[in-house]
Amino acid sequence: MNKTPKLLKPMYNLLIEKNMDNFSILQARDELLKSTDRFSDENEARKFVHRQVHHLASKGYLIILGAGRQKRFKKTELFNKTEFSVRTENHQLKYTNRKNELNEQTSVRHGDYVVLLEERNQYQGELAISRAEAEEYKALLGRFPERSSLLFPLHSAAKDRSATILGKMNAVNALISSIEQDGTQMC
Repeated sequence: MNKTPKLLKPMYNLLIEKNMDNFSILQARDELLKSTDRFSDENEARKFVHRQVHHLASKGYLIILGAGRQKRFKKTELFNKTEFSVRTENHQLKYTNRKNELNEQTSVRHGDYVVLLEERNQYQGELAISRAEAEEYKALLGRFPERSSLLFPLHSAAKDRSATILGKMNAVNALISSIEQDGTQMC
């Protein structure tokens, strides 16, 4: 016996009751924000729609047309032949409770994120200075080749500092990216 596929109430409203078809993520998000006060902001609603439509596409209920910002979602024949039901409030309650727990965890980590952004900005400034210093030593080497024994070690030291700062900045950027991805998946 085939199980009736269930849609969360907001998606059921958009796709079944409002019969949305051939839509973009932003169109669905805007329609969703008009029809419910479930979402605190546009970004939260967009992420919800994004996850839901990609899940439906992976199941063969929607097809993806175009790419990037031009991407649209169209109902398939399978979607039109399928009788969907609304997911019960129990599932919604679990989702809301989990989301609240994750929001608490996210706010604790927000402080770390801000510190990392400040460190990255500091490293970017230091890197720009160090690179400019290395470039200037190189220019001075060109202008004063007879001073190469003095300038070459200074140029090498500036390049080494640039490499060290770049390594630190890359590590901080990698952690920032991981936090951002983790935050995206949690919402």
